[in-house]
Amino acid sequence: MPSAAFLARIYAASFLYDGSFYVVMTVVALRAIALGASSLQLGLMPVLGSGSYVLAALVLGHLSDRWPRFAMARIGCVLRAAAVLGVIGAGDPVSLLWWMPVLGASNGFFWPGLQAVLGTVAEGERLGRVLGGFNVGWSTGKMLGFFLGGFFLERVGHAPVLVAAAFATFAPALILPWREVRTSAGTAGDEHDRLDRHDPNDRLDPCDPNDPSEPTDLHDSRDPRDPRDRDPIRRGLPGGPAAWSRWRQLGWAANFVLFGLGATLNFHYPKFLDAHGLGGGAVFGAFLGIVYLSQTVFFVVAGLWHGWPFRLWPLAGTQIACATGVGMLLVLRAPVAIWAVAPLVGIGLGFAYSSSIYYSLHGSRQKGQSTGIHEALLGSGSFLLPFLAGVLVDLTGSLAAPYLLLVGALLVLVIFETTRVVVLRVDRGARLPGA
Repeated sequence: MPSAAFLARIYAASFLYDGSFYVVMTVVALRAIALGASSLQLGLMPVLGSGSYVLAALVLGHLSDRWPRFAMARIGCVLRAAAVLGVIGAGDPVSLLWWMPVLGASNGFFWPGLQAVLGTVAEGERLGRVLGGFNVGWSTGKMLGFFLGGFFLERVGHAPVLVAAAFATFAPALILPWREVRTSAGTAGDEHDRLDRHDPNDRLDPCDPNDPSEPTDLHDSRDPRDPRDRDPIRRGLPGGPAAWSRWRQLGWAANFVLFGLGATLNFHYPKFLDAHGLGGGAVFGAFLGIVYLSQTVFFVVAGLWHGWPFRLWPLAGTQIACATGVGMLLVLRAPVAIWAVAPLVGIGLGFAYSSSIYYSLHGSRQKGQSTGIHEALLGSGSFLLPFLAGVLVDLTGSLAAPYLLLVGALLVLVIFETTRVVVLRVDRGARLPGA
């Protein structure tokens, strides 16, 4: 089990990197409007940013299985800090657009490899705890970034805010651990084996039985001599790489749809509220804040509760609850009622992300490649679903179209997940002796 100091450095870096990103994105969007950006230019901004991130995550995630991961994350910090400073000098919308691919691609250097590190140093229930802390870090940063970007932009202008964001973006390069962890290809394996002798704060090996940093779990009632406890099927866990791969696909699908849902609400819900006399930003801002606060709280719960992996009911149940909440947004007009359903959306987002990253790392030999796909699908959903929602609004003339699309996508997702799990269980049963 990695030391608390080692994990704290990763969590702090994630908090600053994601928090500064959403400060920048908030300022860039408002700055583009102030510079007179057209609707097309505003629409191109997330496409260029997310599109470059998708490509970078796929390529760099794969390379992080061979290259030093902390070094790649530091490259991302330097690259994005430079891009943020470049945005300060952009005096027209086209200049802002040029920086969007750089801002997106820099994230590809940072996230897939850093997530793969966590999957290398922790497994099983420990992985769930480690990812819980990591998710709380970046989610808290994202929540504060949205708020701080708009708050300080109104008071000091865009340049000071972006300078501060550039420093916050660069800070993780100094905070992250300096000694590399072994990659999936083993390029840092020797360094990994020497960590205990060089720096006790960077002790990483989760497989060392003599590692005093990880006490024995006194609450584990499983008896290794009992065949029922050794059987992963009887314990409710998948029985091998094929089953892990199937759950990984379910997590990726959920992450794609739910992050697309969050982005769709972010882009389309303000206009829906304005059309029903609830514009001005206060109602929507509070709604969004409750969504991401609920997501963060769920990450805490997911890190403490180890019974959710490889179970269908919590995954599908949170998505059905989320679909119910999104559907209710069509008819709710009282701000308090709107805020009351926000936790359903936030918990759905949190469970989808937790599932995707956990399954990406659990049992995967190429962890960087898996987390690269996880991040690429997250980015794809974040611009594809809002785009489809906008097309539906143009075709139908109805502002309700995005929410019907989201409810439909969630129901299709639940059917897909249920079908895949049922097939998996039938396949398992056919292979059991006496089944």
